[in-house]
Amino acid sequence: MDSNPFWNKDFFQTVVLLLKRALLWVTGYMPTDCLVEDDVAFLALIGVGISSVFSGLFLVVKRKTLVVNALSHTILLGIVVAALFLVAQKMSPFSSVGFILAAFLTSFITMTSTNILVKIFRVQPEAAVGFMFTTLFAIGVLFSTLFFRNTHLGVEAIFGNLDAIDQKDLSEIFFVAGLNFLWMFLYFGRLRVTLFDSAFAKVMGQKTLLLDAIMLFMTALTIVGGFQSVGVVIIMAFFTLPVLIARLFGPFLKRILLIGSCVTFVSALVSVAIARDILTYYATSVSTSAVAALFLFFCYIVLGLTYFKKVGKLEHS
Repeated sequence: MDSNPFWNKDFFQTVVLLLKRALLWVTGYMPTDCLVEDDVAFLALIGVGISSVFSGLFLVVKRKTLVVNALSHTILLGIVVAALFLVAQKMSPFSSVGFILAAFLTSFITMTSTNILVKIFRVQPEAAVGFMFTTLFAIGVLFSTLFFRNTHLGVEAIFGNLDAIDQKDLSEIFFVAGLNFLWMFLYFGRLRVTLFDSAFAKVMGQKTLLLDAIMLFMTALTIVGGFQSVGVVIIMAFFTLPVLIARLFGPFLKRILLIGSCVTFVSALVSVAIARDILTYYATSVSTSAVAALFLFFCYIVLGLTYFKKVGKLEHS
């Protein structure tokens, strides 16, 4: 405990120390293996939050957040199936290959099963999504308890556990964040056209179905990348609340991306500091990811009820 520089620090001391150590890490003056639990939790929440903002922007503004909810539950089945396959190949199930394979399986299974219900059984799309995510989630829980009984895969996948994150896991988290940034940088214009005028996008020859499939895959990959740190339930807050908060400051998509990323940074900083403050003064350990979700919720409520009562119509820029 004495080796942890955050030991017995209060809220404000933790905030200052987190910013100082993060700056040293980013500039290369502090190696990754010198990071302690609070540093890792702070950086992990930033990486997961930024990934969620970039992959969730168009889903939120297109009012398709139910898709995120479905993927956040069916991802457990994808993780278990990918883990079984990689273990059979004598590979680590928690590698970059495992993340990508789990995301691909999840997005493919969810999209295929939902389309079957809609096109063959004539089920409404919303009902199909709700039916399939509960069914596939139940299968995922069953498989995780059958094949990973001696691990905490099921519990951590549902609720997350930042304490289980170590320095080497940060590379996976920021790898996913980098992919999300690259995806948005390359396809932002096409996604914007598809959002505001899908008919025009089809006339122009854009492959809207392919873009939707890639967006679904990136969303699944983001959820897989964050399942260990924030879980498949709490991650919904990271997809929706930063974007909704950013929309209060203006209707422009690029501004929403920027402000949403800043909001996730602040929430990560404040939540880790609050968790450390509670541990210092009350000797009680709390879920940092849950604190972050609650912080985002209260920020949205306070801002929405006070200064920002009107949200403008989304603009192209």
